[in-house]
Amino acid sequence: MTSPPRTSRFLRWGFRRYVLGGFPFGRGMLARNFHAVRLLEPLPEGLSDGGPDDRRAFYLNHPGWWDPLAAAALAEHLRPGRVPIAPIDADVLSAAPILRWLGMFGVERDAAGNATAAGAKAFLRTARATLDAPGCDLWLTPEGTFAPPDRRPLRFAPGLGRLLSRDPALACVPVAVRYDFWTERRPELLLAVGEPVRRADVSGEEPRRSAAAGNAPVNVGDCSRFLERRLESMLDALAGASASRDPARFRTLPRGP
Repeated sequence: MTSPPRTSRFLRWGFRRYVLGGFPFGRGMLARNFHAVRLLEPLPEGLSDGGPDDRRAFYLNHPGWWDPLAAAALAEHLRPGRVPIAPIDADVLSAAPILRWLGMFGVERDAAGNATAAGAKAFLRTARATLDAPGCDLWLTPEGTFAPPDRRPLRFAPGLGRLLSRDPALACVPVAVRYDFWTERRPELLLAVGEPVRRADVSGEEPRRSAAAGNAPVNVGDCSRFLERRLESMLDALAGASASRDPARFRTLPRGP
């Protein structure tokens, strides 16, 4: 039976200190490299831990190397106490197996960077096990490869859409990420979180439809396109807010000492 990665509480604590700062690392990576970490307001309601039945997948665009650290900072702010689980290229995981203990699991890819058939099946098994596990959240970048935040249209691998199509309880939360220079030597790390997407949003189901109808799968392509458009909307909103260079539009997150 597939299970989510077995993580180390000590190593996860150390990674948070490495990103956000504190003993034994001093200033964290984000404080050393960014002027500020800013989260666009207002935030949607209901993002805090909803208990063992809270099934959340946070999906981000993928502009650069910093994305896992940005996700770690956001996860600590939005979902403290939850364990973030994320897919990663299987070759990268083989080269750095310690990442397994931080909550990473490998996805086998072909030469073009797409998940192989075996890799896609393994992803779905581990992702579902993660969502079933109390206290765990799934975090992923469904574009699969680095892409500028202004590229349109977004194109996702089908994994997240497939998860949503078969799970009426799953909430997929879009997260937009940008790294922009404003007026300081170092860039701003900018984040925006959108309203969670549920399968009923895609299919147009009414809340009181029968349980049998509510459990019918929705087309995977329709789910993927809906998720893409929702993240595009958040990216557009974040780009507009960044262009204003107005810190009052954002909540400044702790970067550590």
